[in-house]
This record gives sequence, C-alpha cells and structure tokens, in this order.
Amino acid sequence: MNVDKDNSQQQIGIIGAGKVGLSFALLCHDRGLNVVVACRDFAKTKEALRSKASQLSLNDNLKEVVRGSSIIILAVADTDISDVCKQISADLDRHTIVTHFAGALDSQVLASAKKAGAQVASTHPLNTFPNLEAALAVLQNSDHNTAMFCEGEDTALDILTPFFERLGFNCHVLDTGSKVLYHAACVMACNYSTAVINASGKIAATAGIDETVFIQALMPILRTTLTNIEQHGTLASLSGPIARGDVNNVSAHLSALHASELDASFIDLYSSLGQHAITMAEQNDQLDSKQVEVLKKILLGEALNRKS
Repeated sequence: MNVDKDNSQQQIGIIGAGKVGLSFALLCHDRGLNVVVACRDFAKTKEALRSKASQLSLNDNLKEVVRGSSIIILAVADTDISDVCKQISADLDRHTIVTHFAGALDSQVLASAKKAGAQVASTHPLNTFPNLEAALAVLQNSDHNTAMFCEGEDTALDILTPFFERLGFNCHVLDTGSKVLYHAACVMACNYSTAVINASGKIAATAGIDETVFIQALMPILRTTLTNIEQHGTLASLSGPIARGDVNNVSAHLSALHASELDASFIDLYSSLGQHAITMAEQNDQLDSKQVEVLKKILLGEALNRKS
C-alpha cells in the first residue's frame, strides 16, 4: 500500500466512534475523502450520528479497517492509545501512517506501530469539542482555521500536513518532548479560562446578582477582549485596576472577598492572577516601581498569609 499526498482515493481509518472520531470522519466525508470508522456498537454509533448515519461507512472488523487504510487515526481515550496501538500493530505495514489526537502524549506512545514498520506522529486539534454537535458546528465550517499541532517522524508529517490542511487545519510542528508543556498551555488558555469565568459568576452571585444573568452579561466584554488580544496581543490588551496601578481598588476587592462567604480558593485565585497581571503591566511599562512594590506586597502578602 503506497501513501501519497493526495489522499482522495486512499482509505482513512478512524478507530474510535466518540465525538472527536465521528466529527473527523464526517469532515473527511464532506471533503470527498474515503473514510471508514472502526466501531464495536453500530446501534450506539448510529444513534449518535442521527440523520448523518447514512453518510459514514462503519466497520466492526478492526483488522479489516487497519489493513485497508493508508492513514489510521486513533481517536480513543488517552489511556487506551498504547493498548489499541499494540492491538493493531500486527496488521500494519511500512507504508501506513498512524497518528493519535491526544494533547499531552507524543508519538512515542505509538512505539509498537513504529516497531511494526509504520510511520508515526501525534496530531492535536487545538479546539474544544464538548459534544458531537459542537464539534460539527466548528469543523464543518469551511473556514474553521483550527490549528493542528503535530510532532513525529518527518515521513509521517509529510503526508499528514497536507491531509489536515485539506480538512481546513493550520498545521504547526512541535519538537518531540514538548507536548506536555504545549498541552499545559492549552489547558491554561481554554479550560482554566472557563474556570475563571465560573469563579467570576460565583463572586457575582455572592454580590446578589443572578449567576446566569451575569455570565451572559460578560459575553460582550469577553468577545471584545478576545478581539483585542487577536489584533494587539495580550500585553496591549491588559486593562483594569492593576494595569492602572489602582492599589485602593485591589485592596477593596480582597477585603470584600475576605468578608464574603466564599471559600479561600477564590482569594487565592484572585491573588495568583493578579500577580501575573503585575508582571504583564511591568512588561508593558504601565506601572512605576512604587506601584509594582505596593501591589506585589498586597497580593503576594495575601498569598503568603493563605499558606501560613
């Protein structure tokens, strides 16, 4: 089986019929690619696909899918990747490309496939897929421009890069060994920003504002903030009391948090984020040395008090 960069007639085998695997399979189908999904439960998979079930080729014979595919994508749980890879290794050949979608794992988890002669890589789509409907809403947009961070063997990336670009992704190559830090950065930006907004809603609720109403009220300013970051970068987009050196405001916030019924984690979160905001404001020349000293004393002192 020879693999070329066209991919249009060669079979793409996706192992795993969860939200990510199915959304990628439908995306491949929409872009005119020959794709088959290996799954064990046809009824459950068709139920998940609903009206789109007729668009995909499903196969419960894993060996058949592996032997017939030039590119194999392991869209399974991170903890299952190594075991599934070992399971399929005997049916791979030296022309097969094997990749997975895990964020923190690199291509070394596919060692059994590499030992069998396949070309291996790891490829992580930098977007959030809470469910199949959300994934399809993102990926089936023809100009979704989702980033795909890749690492692995050059021979695999030479094939996978144009393949994913055909699906609308912007590919970026990582150094092997950097995936964990890369994924930590992703989690900070996506998952933890969600956690910060949730914490913001809890604080607002303590102030007597309906949490759901407040979260919805944040949407315009959050969109504007993201637009500013996209256009001007994070440093130039920093605003608020720390960027202004407003010591009184920061002190008042901490006093109010202390006086509230919220647990200490909210104070810790406010203090930790505030300390990083000071660093940003310093880099942006928004604060003089006295303002930095006083703000750090307030926030760092708060953090030390919490630990003692």
